Amino acid sequence: MTSPERFLLASERVLLAAGIILLVAFVAALVHRSLFSHMALQELEKATVAATPSTGRPTPVTTAQALNVRRQPALRLETGSGRLSAINEPPLAVLRLDKLGVRIPVFEGTSRLALNRGAGWIAGTSLPWEGGNIGIAGHRDSFFSVLKDVSAGDEIELSTVQGTAVYEVSEITIVSPNNVSVLGPRGVPRLTLVTCYPFNFIGAAPKRYIVSATLRQKSTTSFQDDSRTTPSR
Repeated sequence: MTSPERFLLASERVLLAAGIILLVAFVAALVHRSLFSHMALQELEKATVAATPSTGRPTPVTTAQALNVRRQPALRLETGSGRLSAINEPPLAVLRLDKLGVRIPVFEGTSRLALNRGAGWIAGTSLPWEGGNIGIAGHRDSFFSVLKDVSAGDEIELSTVQGTAVYEVSEITIVSPNNVSVLGPRGVPRLTLVTCYPFNFIGAAPKRYIVSATLRQKSTTSFQDDSRTTPSR
């Protein structure tokens, strides 16, 4: 075997090993995301049970409510990794899109830690159990990749320990990251879902994909778990 042939063979082996390592890392990331998302849904169910007194009427037990976080809302996601202790905290809410068969836990803030496990409540917007405009963000290449399949008229459920609110998608828009008006008051209770756009863009996407939904009905029935799981994409 000549020197060039040995070099090519060695190069092929290195590339093959690198490819296997990347594949294993990718699969591990998917398993990690799915596992922690499922665990978060179970934690919210436990929090609901713990927060329900003998009257059967649940009361909120969330970090965001205790902190009463109120910052200027933004369409740019936080760059920090988030508080490590937050990994043990239950989500604030659960988003359910029955049309697509998915449930997504919603955590406090939009740090990397929060968005690696689900979606994130945008600080400065209304809290998930309040009226007003509730802003929730997610990554376009993981939990919020399903937003590209959402259409006007679709139902979105938002469940907390206090109950479940049903929203109907009213419009889908594409805006710049500086356009925070979509997160402002609209006169009626709204749910605003935010992700980056285009969905297949490589790198930092230049636009934001906005799914706006208006409140249709609200109940005080506590969150109930079921056998469906969140997407692991």
